[in-house]
Amino acid sequence: MKKVKSLLIPLYLWNFFYGIVQLVLRSIGFTIGEEVNIYNLLIAPINDGHQFSFNMGGWFIIPLFMVQIYNILLRRLLGRWIKEEWIYFIINLILGASGVYIASIGFHTGWWLVITRMLYFLPFYSLGILYKNKLERWDKKVSNLWYFSVLFIMQGMIIFVNGKASSFLPSWCNNFDGNLFLPFIVGCTGIAFWFRIAANLEPILGKSKLVNIVADNSYSIMINQFMGAMVVKTCFALIARYTSFCADFNMALYKDTIWYEYYPEGFPQIKVLYVIMGFLVPIIMQQIVNWGNKIVKKKFSCYNVFNKI
Repeated sequence: MKKVKSLLIPLYLWNFFYGIVQLVLRSIGFTIGEEVNIYNLLIAPINDGHQFSFNMGGWFIIPLFMVQIYNILLRRLLGRWIKEEWIYFIINLILGASGVYIASIGFHTGWWLVITRMLYFLPFYSLGILYKNKLERWDKKVSNLWYFSVLFIMQGMIIFVNGKASSFLPSWCNNFDGNLFLPFIVGCTGIAFWFRIAANLEPILGKSKLVNIVADNSYSIMINQFMGAMVVKTCFALIARYTSFCADFNMALYKDTIWYEYYPEGFPQIKVLYVIMGFLVPIIMQQIVNWGNKIVKKKFSCYNVFNKI
């Protein structure tokens, strides 16, 4: 119930919110996202997550929920006999490789996508637990020189063997190339890189109010980041419509696809504005929810279903 409260209830509340947004936008000519119906309101968040486009950043929540429940059940079933964390990691790595395999032979659509996403998540989630219980004490003893040297050598070897820098799309699980363990190796090298960067910056930025605001609103940022970009594009759309500036703004693409980005005079530096608003707008939306939360709690003294949206 704790996981339902912190993950699923917020997911569906935001989905219903964006369903309303979708109805409003479609009434004024927008065609972004899918139609508002029972399937897209209740079922699509489970096996797709991209139904209304604006909240597609939350596609990961269902597989994350499934992995967490699976982890609890697995340890309840095997905990009496298996205590070693490495064994759990090996089990989950094998299951993850099986997910890569079934996805690589074409089973990555519909309800199969739900399974392959979950299986892909398993080794990473298990590795997090393994790191906390076993590896963290050793990680802190390794100097930056050795750490990054080994990491860059590994990444260089991956690029050399494959002839390219490999990347994968866990949201669709549709570009696994048949190498059962490469997606996990690539993922782990990326995680290891940013993990050490974060560890080095923590003494400097760990108590920063700005950094902690971002950290405390990560759920909302993931869900609502595309609304931030939409706010930027809407400002350019209004400027283009009511002034002589931004004359090359494509109104048709603005209304048709979430991926359209406009750069005045072709300046790519404007991308910084999209990034900033991709953080700022979700944080503001979360603060509004928190404010509403307090009012509901104060007025009705009832159970707060909006907690931790």
